[in-house]
Amino acid sequence: GFLKSMVWMLVPVLLSVQMSSLSTALVLYASMLIMITTALLKGWFVGHGKRTAVFLWGASILLPAVSLISLLVKDSGYRSARIRAWLEVGYDRNGAGYLISMVREFLGSAKWLGAGRASGDIQMLSGAGSDFILTYLITYYGILAGVGMVSFLGILLIRCLKVSLRQKNQLGMIMGLGCSLVFGLQSAEFILVNLTILPPAGVYFPLISFGGSGMIHTC
Repeated sequence: GFLKSMVWMLVPVLLSVQMSSLSTALVLYASMLIMITTALLKGWFVGHGKRTAVFLWGASILLPAVSLISLLVKDSGYRSARIRAWLEVGYDRNGAGYLISMVREFLGSAKWLGAGRASGDIQMLSGAGSDFILTYLITYYGILAGVGMVSFLGILLIRCLKVSLRQKNQLGMIMGLGCSLVFGLQSAEFILVNLTILPPAGVYFPLISFGGSGMIHTC
């Protein structure tokens, strides 16, 4: 049963990678990894649940880390430059680091309430109405507006998780947990990209922004 779960987890992840949607693949993988971990810790599979969970998470953290280091060492192309622009403040401001530098400038000019100093130039930001709608909100309406939006979604996510985890039926609980996780991880990824904690990517904010593959993913 555990091996079947791993196979079913990898199928949509690999399909997402084939469609060049790394963001979708990572959210799906993380969501299903947490679901399998929950099942392991609840003893739904026969065997060493805690040991298996530790092994899964160790491999899941180690492999992406090795891949990232390998990419930075071997790849001198645009993808590597984008990662360097994210890690190094001010790196290649006129090239690969242009977008992330612009986002940081808008956020740095924001006020607690009301339009920031750079609000008049926010339309210059590519994706201000989609991928960077949170950055737009903070720049144009203030930091408190952004905090309010994030807090609302956080409360909604906590409510969804509580309802799901209280279910006595295994299927109902794991399905509710999966839906809650996808919603929460998509939202978290969008927020972290908008705050430049994660590198720029084509992301989707559930219930807020529009998007193609991201919306299908949520549904």
